[in-house]
Amino acid sequence: MKNKNLKFVLSVICFIFLLLIIDFVINYIGESLLVRLPDYASGQIAKDNFRLNRIKTDIIIVGSSRGVHHYNANQLCDSINNYIKKDYTLYNASLDGKFLNSNLLAVESILNRHTPKLLILETQDSELYSYDYADVSFSSMHYYSNNIVKKYIDNIGWKEKIKNSSSLFRYNQKILSIIGAFSRSEENKDNGYLPLFGIMKIEQNQNKSTNISLKINSYTLNNLYRVLDILKKKNIPIVIATSPKYKPTTSNKELAYICSELNIPYIDLCDQYIFNSHAEYFQDSIHLNYNGAQIYTDMFFEQLKPYLKQLKH
Repeated sequence: MKNKNLKFVLSVICFIFLLLIIDFVINYIGESLLVRLPDYASGQIAKDNFRLNRIKTDIIIVGSSRGVHHYNANQLCDSINNYIKKDYTLYNASLDGKFLNSNLLAVESILNRHTPKLLILETQDSELYSYDYADVSFSSMHYYSNNIVKKYIDNIGWKEKIKNSSSLFRYNQKILSIIGAFSRSEENKDNGYLPLFGIMKIEQNQNKSTNISLKINSYTLNNLYRVLDILKKKNIPIVIATSPKYKPTTSNKELAYICSELNIPYIDLCDQYIFNSHAEYFQDSIHLNYNGAQIYTDMFFEQLKPYLKQLKH
């Protein structure tokens, strides 16, 4: 009986030891691949890696899919440089499905190693109310290599902290995606901007408000205030913006209040007649297509002009 118990204990110890070895190997392979990813490799994992650890352009845009599809980076960069007579670089670091917390994480990570001339944050009120942390967890591959990622994940709660201590969890189904990114490297001619070319059908134009909690997520609010405070201390200007939707049914009163309270420029172009009367500028009710993005980028630049004085010096 004692021999059986001993064998069982030894088997458990060996199994745990094997898991630890596998976990270590996966972490080593994963981090080695991420370090070697080309700056402009294709795919969300590669772009997230770039914005968290490498981006060093003068002007940076962060946001969700509305950010990546609405801000024509080259068009906006040319307009800014022509206006202030400079030769600044600009990159659209927005990512599909990555909302306010993920973008604040990216901004804080950028500020930890780089001092941009200007940050543009595309967001909306609904992102303040969300309690979904999947977009933050998307960056979990960097849990041990990026202390900002670790802080954001640990602050979600003890369960996330325990789960992300395992490389098996963090790299689950992602290693192959990382390897695949090496074969999809491409010239970064659009500087992070991804145009859409569809045209919204009339029956798709229902921009219904979603059933979200009316209580602002304190985790999100704390992250927002902390990042804005870091920017203020570093004297880095930020502009918060909300781009157009087709006939929106909600407003952005909370964002407007926060920006007013902290004296942060807020450009709210969510509800505009030119877009509400032209469904052909949209791919769907919340995403502009290429033609719509060109018009919006010019409109946004005109609203941005008063806040570019600091960049002239």
